[in-house]
Amino acid sequence: MEKISVYMLAPEDIFVFKSVTSRDRDREDMYTLFTRGLDFDVIRNEILWQNEQDRTFAWIVFFFDGLEEFADRYKISHSVIGELHDLAYQDMLAQMLIERLKGGNKTFEELSQDMDSRDVRKAIKVLVKKGIIKQVAESQFLLNDLS
Repeated sequence: MEKISVYMLAPEDIFVFKSVTSRDRDREDMYTLFTRGLDFDVIRNEILWQNEQDRTFAWIVFFFDGLEEFADRYKISHSVIGELHDLAYQDMLAQMLIERLKGGNKTFEELSQDMDSRDVRKAIKVLVKKGIIKQVAESQFLLNDLS
């Protein structure tokens, strides 16, 4: 008899994948998974890992949109929702800054136009630490060549 390999997804993985879709049935499935119990540390780590692996897809933002829709529909309140909202906001802000820097060097004032300057400062700090952007003058930044 040949050996058979069987691959299984954890409920947390299914929950993540269901959240980035827009089908009503997926929200129902999320509710079923939620009522059976989920490890939100695993979910948080998975969505952060997915987001870092594929920067062309806004994993955290799409995940949070689905999670928010699920929570609103089923009147779910959970502490992780606020934390994931903050992560989605920070990621969206970082992506906006990266897009602005694709046009060349920008000053802090140019980067923070129409945005909360405190949030922009925090996002810039993270992007500099990750080596995605660099500071070339006191208030001037550019996108690192990561190719």
